Amino acid sequence: MKQKTLVPVLLVFAFCAAVSLVRAQEPVKAELDAPFALAQGETGRIESDGVEVMLRSISDDSGCDDPKDCSSILFKGTLLTRVGEKKQMGQIMAFFTPDKPYTMTYEGYRVEMTAIRRPDPKGPLYATFRVVKAAETDKHD
Repeated sequence: MKQKTLVPVLLVFAFCAAVSLVRAQEPVKAELDAPFALAQGETGRIESDGVEVMLRSISDDSGCDDPKDCSSILFKGTLLTRVGEKKQMGQIMAFFTPDKPYTMTYEGYRVEMTAIRRPDPKGPLYATFRVVKAAETDKHD
């Protein structure tokens, strides 16, 4: 009798896990020139321009150097940027400040990382990005 009850419970659990996995793989909808936040494994997609930014990894020690003063921010992780069919992946270790974000230019777009935060002390880290069209002087960096 216990086995008959256990099978439906396991099936419900497996279904919920599969739905969570699919939901986690859906891209975060983003807009050009507007901030969006990503947790590890999430992808931000700017549909109108065919631009994607994926936060493949983020080190647990990334973030503000002092929780009470976020004037200096550390990022250690991996980003994947895709524009149409072209993609670029980079392992990055960078220090930046809120007024001078970390930036990278790729295929006519500038990706800015402006903040790293952990809204829930037990939850994941989130990196905040903004994608803008690169100025002509930036396109050759």
